[in-house]
Amino acid sequence: MSWLWNVLVRSPWRRKLLVVGPAIVGFTVLGPFATYLEIAPLPRLLYWTLELLGIGFFMHLVIWPLLHVQALVTWPRPLLVLIGSAIAALPGSAIIYMLEAVFRGMSLQSVGTIGLWAMVTLVGWMIASVEFAPEIFGSNRLLPNKSPAPLPPPLQGNLISLSHQDHYVEITSKKGSELVRMRFLDALGALAGHPGARIHRSHWIAGPALVSVDRSGHRYVANLVDGRTLPISRPYLRAARNLLQG
Repeated sequence: MSWLWNVLVRSPWRRKLLVVGPAIVGFTVLGPFATYLEIAPLPRLLYWTLELLGIGFFMHLVIWPLLHVQALVTWPRPLLVLIGSAIAALPGSAIIYMLEAVFRGMSLQSVGTIGLWAMVTLVGWMIASVEFAPEIFGSNRLLPNKSPAPLPPPLQGNLISLSHQDHYVEITSKKGSELVRMRFLDALGALAGHPGARIHRSHWIAGPALVSVDRSGHRYVANLVDGRTLPISRPYLRAARNLLQG
């Protein structure tokens, strides 16, 4: 349970609001599933707010941990999102039953059980595919936990940072900087277990090398022991701050 709690605490709840918010507005205005004809505007807004936030909560509660189970890291990401949507659609369907009873007086028999579950699964999968796109397709995707390969000589010193530059990785240590022809993800994989964290799509820093995390306008930067600063993207901001605490 502690693993699940830690995973959920690190999950992007703010991103959910950015996805669900426009969905609430769109569903309220368009009024799908006859809600435009059968529910007045303000109650319709309340109906879709409760429905999308309620179902979205369970979708997040199931899908996000599934995407971070190391044993499932080789499974297709869209399939995991679909499985999570199908599981979360069970309590999600219960939410719809309650809302239908309150707002339109519909009973369990009039809505239909299997069809409703399938509909919630499909719509939830579509919305979750947008919400979790960085984890499905982008650099936030969980990497397989492979046996660590021998570190290349440039990675064996007192590291400060790694930076991606085309087909090369700039490796900076206390001895200086060196460009090494290798994939950035391979370098990160070789450093599995090393004290440090990725702070940007193109940057990784060693924990002991981080001096402070500062805000510069709308951007965050990491101040390093060698006097350099590197940008921190928002998805990795918590990881950078955790380095200071560890």
